[in-house]
Amino acid sequence: MNKRQKRNRIVSISKRAVQLISFLIFPGLFIQIFYCIKSLVMLLLHQQGTLQSAASDILLLAVVTLVTAVAGRFFCGWMCTFGSMQDLLYRFPRLFRKGGRPLRPKADTALKGIKYVLFFVIVIFVWGLELITIPSGLNPWELFGMLASLGKWPSIDTVLQGWIPAGVLLLLIMAFSAFIERFFCRYFCPLGAYLSLISRFRPMNVEKKRDKCGSCTLCTRKCSMGIDLKSMDRVETGECINCMECTRACPLGNAHLDLSEKNKNILLAGTVSCIMIGGAYYLGNFMDNQLSSASSATVTSVDAGNQNTGEAASLQDGTYTGSGTGFRGQTNVNVIISSGLITGVSITSASDDTEYLNKASKTIIAEILAKQSSQVDTVSGATYSSKGIIAAVENALTGSSSPSVSESASETSAESTVADTADTVSSSKSSSTSLQDGTYTGSGTGLRGETGVTVTVSGGKITDIKIDSYQDDQQFFERASSTIIQRIISNQSVNVDAVSGATYSSNGIKEAVANALNLSFTASTVQSGGHGQSHGAQSS
Repeated sequence: MNKRQKRNRIVSISKRAVQLISFLIFPGLFIQIFYCIKSLVMLLLHQQGTLQSAASDILLLAVVTLVTAVAGRFFCGWMCTFGSMQDLLYRFPRLFRKGGRPLRPKADTALKGIKYVLFFVIVIFVWGLELITIPSGLNPWELFGMLASLGKWPSIDTVLQGWIPAGVLLLLIMAFSAFIERFFCRYFCPLGAYLSLISRFRPMNVEKKRDKCGSCTLCTRKCSMGIDLKSMDRVETGECINCMECTRACPLGNAHLDLSEKNKNILLAGTVSCIMIGGAYYLGNFMDNQLSSASSATVTSVDAGNQNTGEAASLQDGTYTGSGTGFRGQTNVNVIISSGLITGVSITSASDDTEYLNKASKTIIAEILAKQSSQVDTVSGATYSSKGIIAAVENALTGSSSPSVSESASETSAESTVADTADTVSSSKSSSTSLQDGTYTGSGTGLRGETGVTVTVSGGKITDIKIDSYQDDQQFFERASSTIIQRIISNQSVNVDAVSGATYSSNGIKEAVANALNLSFTASTVQSGGHGQSHGAQSS
């Protein structure tokens, strides 16, 4: 083995090592980088979040963009775990036969345009104009990031209830990746489209002077992105992901990174690029952690304009506890109420990954305190952790937990019906004195959409429930409604058993009644073979 071959071998081993390390320490980094773009779009166009809360996203996106603009797509070729997964799958068929059969050049070129269309549709119509909504549980990226996190796998129930569409897409991507190298990266990756555009005019490229080439065309055959290298003196296309397979395969040593004709600096360029991106990731996490800690602290003053309009206006002073479901499990919070204001929110425990939890909490808690409401927007790139925090705060303010009241807390008036409800709904029946007579409307989420109800309270008791609207399938909804309404009225509580075989419709009705009366609501668990399996998974 000559010196050139030894150098190329070292580069190849180093790249594989970086791929393995990336898999272990930040398997979902590719998702986070893409959602940094969303964070910036939402901040600039919709004023969601603040410059401070988006600082870590701006930092990571800026470093990735700078590195890519100068050195090329080292992130894609060396760090992206979704790409590494495809590399691994493509090698399996080669154990039994000669790899996958490449597509015709015209078809390959046409299909590569799909990822650019996807990128602009997402940025303009999904994020920018908000004309298109992508349902939860449809993104195979998010599912892969969740499954690739070692030791933090979700339960089977979680995957079956919310991730079946994403799972099907992920399996299809994996199947095609075994036969077409870097299948998703070539044709469908929206982040790859962005980085391809950024790297188009990079000063650092792979060179291979054709007048020094032989007739082997190994560089083209080894290119993981299917680039026709044999027709180029300089690889300037943004499709190149700097995998450096062409430089390793070239028997003459003609293909090289133009920093050095002997490939001495490929390892330096690759490792420096990856270190810069990894450093921005960890610095951003540190910044998020600091902001999260600061936002969790109790505030001493709140805008007086919110004093009589906030969700806590009629709650007695004290500390309320609540829980919600995040990305990997339950999130628990303490909410401090003082003089009818939310003056502090702190996360007591959570199952989500720290970086996503911090990313969500730094913004969510600040917005809840500012708006005096749990009805705030989720954080880009940490949607599920955001939902967990929001649901936990909402549960604390409207749920069954009694406040831990300080000695100096003032007594509440008899008219504080929300506080009465918070004290009484933990029992199996709602107290007849906790509800004021009248007609109330509310809504809840069934399997296929919103369920609307009208609830009549007379003599402090629920006397009638009417269904105003629903979107679930008629046969399942009617099976649920007749029984659930009877159970709620009989027990004077929304926390009743769901109807077997119609769990989602049952939960939609119970949630709608709870919403109408400002009561706590606990969703019934979907049983195997029940409503969820009859219709497919419900979005999480």
